[in-house]
Amino acid sequence: MKIQFLINSLIWGGAERVATTLLNELSKKGYKIKLYTLRKDRHYTINKEIQYKTLSNFTINTPVFIKALYLPVSLTKYFIETIKNKPDVLISFLESPNFISIIVGKVLINRKVVVSIRNNPLMAYPNETIYGRIHNTLIKLLYPKADKVIVVSKKLRDILSNQYNIPREKIEVIYNPHNIQNYLKLSEEPIEDEYREIFKDSFVFINIGRLMEPKGQWFLIRAFKKVVEKHPSAKLVILGKGELRKELEDLIRKLKLENNIFLLGVHKNPFKFLKNSQCYVHSSLWEGLPNTLIEALTLNLPIISTDCETGPREILTPE
Repeated sequence: MKIQFLINSLIWGGAERVATTLLNELSKKGYKIKLYTLRKDRHYTINKEIQYKTLSNFTINTPVFIKALYLPVSLTKYFIETIKNKPDVLISFLESPNFISIIVGKVLINRKVVVSIRNNPLMAYPNETIYGRIHNTLIKLLYPKADKVIVVSKKLRDILSNQYNIPREKIEVIYNPHNIQNYLKLSEEPIEDEYREIFKDSFVFINIGRLMEPKGQWFLIRAFKKVVEKHPSAKLVILGKGELRKELEDLIRKLKLENNIFLLGVHKNPFKFLKNSQCYVHSSLWEGLPNTLIEALTLNLPIISTDCETGPREILTPE
């Protein structure tokens, strides 16, 4: 079977890591895979058998309006590639790739199309904004045309069925895959010397996620000020990068928490940091199904989590 896959990029993130894991495993089973991205950012490694091509030279730092204006060009390029490749099925992750995949595979030609929604669209695309109204309209118009709509939580299935009128029989809940044995192995690696002092003789809270609004680190840092007032030696480590880094650094300085909160950027192996922490704090304002929360649980870390509409409750209290 020939599979053609589309995603925004292979930048550091939950959806991107799940996509990489899925494609690598499918390629091991002998499937012929062609992977396309809308941007050239690349953090994860794919098997050499997977043919990879980016549809633009844009990165995560390219202004949003430029990327939006370029989408018709990306759609045209993807259509041409699809005609040339003649895949058996088109698979995509995240909204813009999903829209392109459905238009190409169901409007312009006839191919099986499977799309995957990784987040709560009600929160990600508020109707109060033009951006949100456009996205929500496209979801309602295009997603029912897909052969299957994959979601990562039961609550997300209910939202798509009830709020977006997507036929329930087309929606399939598939939880994210996790290689627990590999997580445990990676957690045994030593932390770099430059970070060891942070974890020495301290109670360390840890948060992992892109530094952006949905991940809620702004509120976490402000809340941690109260923790430090009662427990001055407590520390918070945040792994991730994103557009809010400077604002978060300014907030840390404003609250005089430079000796308690540490933004350590992106690391290919976050598990060694989890292993050396005492509690995982999940601060997201909205989610699909948070991978990092599951990863922390595999290392038996206590969890403190926001109760956003989809995700954490289904993991922590599924009953």
